[in-house]
Amino acid sequence: MKRPGIAAALALLAVSTWPALAAAPPLPARTGPWLDSSMGMLQGELTARFGPGQKPRVQRGLAQVARFWQPRDGGADVFEAFVRDQFAGEPQALDRLYERLGPVLASLEEPRPEDFRRRDPGAPLPIDRILDGFDPGAHRSEDCFGNKLAFAVLLNFPLTTLDERLREGAGWTGRQWAEARLAEPFAVRIPAEVSQTLAQAGAQAQRQLAGHGLPLHQLLDVRNRRPFPEGARLEADGDPKEVFQDEFRDGQEGLLRLRLAQKALERDVTQTLPATVFDNALVSWNPVSNGVQPAGSPTVADDTRYLTLLRTFQAARKLDPYAPATPTWIIRRFTGDRQLPEARVASLLEQVCGSPLAAATARLISSRVGRKLEPFDLWYGGFSRALPDPGHAVQRCCSRGRTERPPLAGLPGPAFAQALAWVQARGRDPGQPAKSLAALDAFWSAWGSAGAALVDLADWHWLYDHPEAGPGELKEAVLANARMVWNRFFAPILGQKDCVLLARSGHLIDGSLDQADAALGSLIALQIQRQLDRTGQRDGAFERMAGLGWLTPDLWLERATGGPLGSEALLEAAAEALKAFRPLSLQARMEPVRWYRMCQPKASSRMCGVCLPGEALSAYR
Repeated sequence: MKRPGIAAALALLAVSTWPALAAAPPLPARTGPWLDSSMGMLQGELTARFGPGQKPRVQRGLAQVARFWQPRDGGADVFEAFVRDQFAGEPQALDRLYERLGPVLASLEEPRPEDFRRRDPGAPLPIDRILDGFDPGAHRSEDCFGNKLAFAVLLNFPLTTLDERLREGAGWTGRQWAEARLAEPFAVRIPAEVSQTLAQAGAQAQRQLAGHGLPLHQLLDVRNRRPFPEGARLEADGDPKEVFQDEFRDGQEGLLRLRLAQKALERDVTQTLPATVFDNALVSWNPVSNGVQPAGSPTVADDTRYLTLLRTFQAARKLDPYAPATPTWIIRRFTGDRQLPEARVASLLEQVCGSPLAAATARLISSRVGRKLEPFDLWYGGFSRALPDPGHAVQRCCSRGRTERPPLAGLPGPAFAQALAWVQARGRDPGQPAKSLAALDAFWSAWGSAGAALVDLADWHWLYDHPEAGPGELKEAVLANARMVWNRFFAPILGQKDCVLLARSGHLIDGSLDQADAALGSLIALQIQRQLDRTGQRDGAFERMAGLGWLTPDLWLERATGGPLGSEALLEAAAEALKAFRPLSLQARMEPVRWYRMCQPKASSRMCGVCLPGEALSAYR
């Protein structure tokens, strides 16, 4: 019997999340019995005043306002007076309201929690504990409902669902998209204290992770020495591909360090490492034997790592009752933030993880490093230099100010900012060898990110299925999910059945549920790059794409590249790149001296174990 894919399993799991909501806090008290009669009276009055053509707008606006109106907003007299005063029934009045609100609501999107996070590497200040947990947007929504700005928007502009945008959006005008964007921030009414609780849980998770970076320089090898240089460290949310670049270049010594680091990370994920490793820089630790020096009583780390995720889940779950249309954090992160159904994303992740190109790329990497691949080769970054994380800089620089309609300023989701930054950083056409290297780097990175994202999804579904679980139970579930994904997609290529490395990233336990964005960013970037290569008009085309604004991902990509979001561009680029490099057939016939001479300008004085054979072959040809 064929085993169902993870995407199908997640679709089934989604059904079981609903019982978990029963224990969540109740919705706020609704308005009194006067609401129905007031709505009926106002519908007839406004329709008579502005004509029967306005009846659908009147009905929709009244329903949207009533959906969020609470006793503290006022009684029947306040409700009726507000609707009479704020409904723009004439086309000219609606146009003026649209023009007035567009820039105002766009400016409300500027304050972001990350602007308040500590960035300097020094010791935190006492004020950082306040700033790190401060969400400037937590009060924004409630303030807009409190002063009735939100109600004025909902009374006059349509509140759309993702299903409606996906189904009808292709036929909408720019004005219709802008109106949908005006109302979208008010699709939920979450009390400020509840939003702030989630922000504080996220900040606490970040502080916890900051103190649990792996101190590589404290590791001891089998010869009882510290092989990593002083100060070497892998942050809990850091990218191993950047940290371990030198290890892949350093032959046998680098190989031993990689194996040591993998063992240390596995102990961190399973929480079986001595807690003193994080508390005392003078302590040395052998992750293989789990012994410490100087000898003492090494207290094994508790389940703090998983308690962090559990607390974030509990905080996120408090928002669920206030968002009946998107009643779980999982749904909100996908249909709200990414504008993509979760099952669609899971399917794309599986396409990348299950691609036969992974095995072909692994063979190429194996030929470059001169050995059989091991699990830590998931971090291999020798195809291309790692690019810095652009954060939201590209989104702000490339899309804001270039969008024709202010309410549409922005991008369809966080993965698009990463994708545009990747394309922009690549610059103009660097030639085919560099393109091939970039494509392989993007594919290998996406392969690993997609696996971690599938684990992330499975973890959150487990949490909703087991809302009363403790950190120990959660740890076992996370490890089981990591082993499941690894054994299905990664063990056949990298070996070591039941490896848990896919659960190592701090992003899996900070509750952000953002692991999918890295893989999606690679898919989008290669789709954009393919279109730019096809047209040959880079600058103008890139600017036009960046200015398309807040559409659904598929519609944005259809207008930018001619097709919806998919994995084809990434996979085709990787397949073409693999054709350019035939290391096993030609490298074997190259004399060591010639190989050394070609690699010498790119590496150290000894023979390079990383320089891509394709680079040497390109020079040879």
